[in-house]
Amino acid sequence: MISLEEDDLFPDDDKCSLWLKVLKSKYFKEQLSQIVYEFPFKRSLYIDYRQVSKVGKAGITLADEILENPGKVIEDIYDTIEHNHLIILPENKKFKNSINIRFCNILKKTKMRDLRDLHVNRIVSIDAIIIRSTEVRPTIREAVFRCKAGHFTTEAQAINKFIEPDCCAAEGCTFKKLDLMPKRSHFVNMQKLKIQETGEGLKSGQQPQTLDVYATDDLTDRLNPGDRVTLIGIVRSQQRIAHGEKSVVFDLFMELSAIEREEEDFEDIPIDSAAEKKIKEIARSGRALEMITSSIAPSIYGHTEIKKAIALQLFGGVLKENEDGTICRAAIHVFLIGDPGTAKSAIIRAAAKLAARGNFATMTTSSGPGLTGAVSRDEDNRWVVDAGILSLSDMGLLALDEIDKAEDSDRQALYEAMQEGTVTIHKASIHRMLKARCALLGAANPKHERFDPFADIADQFNMKPAFLSRWDLIFIVQDNPNKEEDMKIAIHISKTHHVGQCKAAKREEEIEESEEEKSVTCEILPVLLRQYISYAQKNISPVLTEQATKYLNEYYTKTRAEATEGKPVPLTARAHETAIRLSEAIARIRLSQNIELIDAKEAIQIFDACIRKVATDPKSGSLDAGRIGSGTSVTKLNIIKAVKHEIEIEPGISHRTLLEKLAEHTSLNGTSDPIIDISSINSAIDELLKKEIYQNRVGHYKVV
Repeated sequence: MISLEEDDLFPDDDKCSLWLKVLKSKYFKEQLSQIVYEFPFKRSLYIDYRQVSKVGKAGITLADEILENPGKVIEDIYDTIEHNHLIILPENKKFKNSINIRFCNILKKTKMRDLRDLHVNRIVSIDAIIIRSTEVRPTIREAVFRCKAGHFTTEAQAINKFIEPDCCAAEGCTFKKLDLMPKRSHFVNMQKLKIQETGEGLKSGQQPQTLDVYATDDLTDRLNPGDRVTLIGIVRSQQRIAHGEKSVVFDLFMELSAIEREEEDFEDIPIDSAAEKKIKEIARSGRALEMITSSIAPSIYGHTEIKKAIALQLFGGVLKENEDGTICRAAIHVFLIGDPGTAKSAIIRAAAKLAARGNFATMTTSSGPGLTGAVSRDEDNRWVVDAGILSLSDMGLLALDEIDKAEDSDRQALYEAMQEGTVTIHKASIHRMLKARCALLGAANPKHERFDPFADIADQFNMKPAFLSRWDLIFIVQDNPNKEEDMKIAIHISKTHHVGQCKAAKREEEIEESEEEKSVTCEILPVLLRQYISYAQKNISPVLTEQATKYLNEYYTKTRAEATEGKPVPLTARAHETAIRLSEAIARIRLSQNIELIDAKEAIQIFDACIRKVATDPKSGSLDAGRIGSGTSVTKLNIIKAVKHEIEIEPGISHRTLLEKLAEHTSLNGTSDPIIDISSINSAIDELLKKEIYQNRVGHYKVV
């Protein structure tokens, strides 16, 4: 308990008059009036650093003091307002317990990892991401105690530590045991947050730093895990206690004063005038998409179409909110499936490094809560919500490897994020909806390691069709021996290693200026490419022109028209949305505010080449959306129908007789399709045995 002389409680006349001059300026008078009329709904006075510094020499002096000694400034402002009756509250309200003094618009940003002892008790502004939040609970700020003689003692409390007085404060009273009086004490709502520095600026191998933040009163329950914000607060220190013993080491935490930039869709990457000039030159060159494509994982040979799709994914489409509240996502999801050893993992890792907000995870070591978010208890036994990697990648890119190795329940955690851009957590009476508007770039291997182009995709992977249908672009990556291509790959790998060896040995002069050497280096350096992506996302929001709209609509209707009687449905409405998103990304790369016909044509070329490779039925030659949408192609459905039909005609039919009868079928859909093979029949029987037929005895079938 601290005893203060009366003179110490008040600021000197000069300081009081200076703050009075500042608070009577138009900006602060409006705030004071709002507090008077809107109290208790508005109860925070925001001291704008920039506005204070504008009030002549006095303002500059006071602004400097805000940075150096914010605690004293708060007391000075309280006293100035109270003594000059700038705010009049109801009689039963104590001014200091009812009104918050907060600081905002601090010019200088401080990195979390740069916080040192000199920052303790000073105001700082930090860019961070929320990774954990607790429940909002009342905390005591001014405790009132009573001794047995009936005297009351008031004790101000620390934000995270309960302080009890040594003895009664009444003169002549010797009682040391005091009882807390909750009804007379002052409580305020408090929430504990954990923040982490953003990935921007981190060197390779560096772990992001974290910091505890205490939010009080009207700043509580405003932030969720995954939110990227600028926080302004006072840095405090607390002595570390280990095994009941006090340590010489002190931990830092922040008392939150203000929240700025609660919504920032894209990473704030600094772009100077020189970088902006280069970006515009690339956009005007007519080769922007080609240059960006060649700058994605240049050490990996080929895969041009995949790299082009990733380039569009990095730039993304336009997020649209409809009048009915529904959201049209901007994220483009790309899935690489196929043979092992084809550099799928290397490509998605490289893409995650280029994205402004890129993260990489392996599904073999990830769980559903790790992807979406988890609810647990902290050291104080309070429920806390921890953000998953989907929320941490909001408005960025998440690369997921080994998706085929994950459990179905873990993959289902991705469904909502892929379609709606959110993740919902319901546990222990906590209900949170976190933002997860990230683009997913996935990689997976088939069940039997090698991809079979004649089998349905869903049959080759441990994935449900509903999961496959959510991807915008699916690329099949096969490792087929080819003498010419194999030689090109070998030369490319050799050149890549040669360039790397020369740089490691500091013998750059030996790197030849040949086409082979150029092919293993970036046409656009990664730093400039990240600036390009950030610049386009922040400044370009393209709109469809009439010609582009007509072209996209005609492609969709023309392709759908291929679905004549007996033939499969080639495309669904999701495909049309994908084509629009791709067009938006191409226009962004050109830094165009309009989606022109050339953008639509390029988007359709990329989409059509992709969909025809992955969704064409090898037996009928028709484009069949069912191969990835429902997991069953029309050809397979026809075989299943034929098998079930024969069993219905002859209940109890034997397996051998069934094969003989079906072997007589030369057509299932009115065309001259080849005779049904035995493996297809056996696959159809296995599918029907799940719920439509049964074996009344071994090798004999009946319809359920």
